[in-house]
Amino acid sequence: MGFTQLYPSFCSVEAVKIYILYDLYVDISSRELGLGRSLMKKANEYARETGTARIDLLTAKDNLPGQKLYEQLGYMRTNEDFFAYSLAITSYNQLKRLSRFQKRLK
Repeated sequence: MGFTQLYPSFCSVEAVKIYILYDLYVDISSRELGLGRSLMKKANEYARETGTARIDLLTAKDNLPGQKLYEQLGYMRTNEDFFAYSLAITSYNQLKRLSRFQKRLK
C-alpha cells in the first residue's frame, strides 16, 4: 500500500509552525489507484487540524508523476533558486570504532 511521514518544524522567518513532508511512498502494485492523492489529502487535513501554516516538501527533479500530483493539489514551487544540502552526523562511538579499525589496518 503506502505511507507518508510529516515532521513538525518551525519557520523562523514567518514565525509559524510548519510540517516537512519527508516521505510519500506508494507501493508499485498500488499505484494509479489514487492512494498517493488520498495520503496527501490526509496529511493536509492533519496539518489544518493541528494549526500548521503550511507543508513543505522536496522532490527529485525527475519525479514528474510526484510533481504533477503536488501541483494538482495546490503545491507551489518555491525554491528553484536554492540548492539542498545535507550533512551526515557521525556519532562519537562511530568515530571511536573507525579509529580502532584504522589502527588495526596499520
